[in-house]
Amino acid sequence: MAHHDKIRTVIADDYDLVNEFMLTELEYSIFHFIRRQGTVFANQVTRRYECSAQQTSVYLKQLFDKGYLNRKEQVAASGGIEYEYKARI
Repeated sequence: MAHHDKIRTVIADDYDLVNEFMLTELEYSIFHFIRRQGTVFANQVTRRYECSAQQTSVYLKQLFDKGYLNRKEQVAASGGIEYEYKARI
């Protein structure tokens, strides 16, 4: 069986599992932005993609939950918590 046939079989057999790891176009773009930058904070993603802080938080959390990003908790200058994100791949 050719390599591509094996991939098609996995996708057909367990589409729900595969779908969990698929990225939207925007998630893909954000992921590659983070890969190029090395490490980023949410506010950098917000500025780059001109979206709200809340939207950015959702995108980064989804990428983290899907296993594409690592995140490290930091104490912000304001005294709150912020995360530093880095691509896992």
